[in-house]
Amino acid sequence: RAQVEAARLQSARDLCHRSGAVALLKGPGTLICAPDALPVVLQGGTPVLATAGSGDVLSGVIAALLARGMDAADAATCGAVLHARAGTLAGMGDGTIASDVIEALPAARQVSA
Repeated sequence: RAQVEAARLQSARDLCHRSGAVALLKGPGTLICAPDALPVVLQGGTPVLATAGSGDVLSGVIAALLARGMDAADAATCGAVLHARAGTLAGMGDGTIASDVIEALPAARQVSA
């Protein structure tokens, strides 16, 4: 983990290159790398998202967008933005858990960019 954190962008690029798939590295400055595309760096989010199950919520959001026919890179980017917004909305008190992020997703869809 320390090795990945020390070179976040390179780690995401390497995973994308080795797998031939979209790679998303969540954290401060979420990174999304897609084959033959420039990396995307998303700022925002909140430490609330560093809770157990939050990555599962993100995966579920991305899977839902893919199921609706969205391109993988776009689904990863949009999913990460929605996840960050929901985390911000859910993190208004102490003890935020992953289900709080899920409950905030409908409101996160309504937030203007």
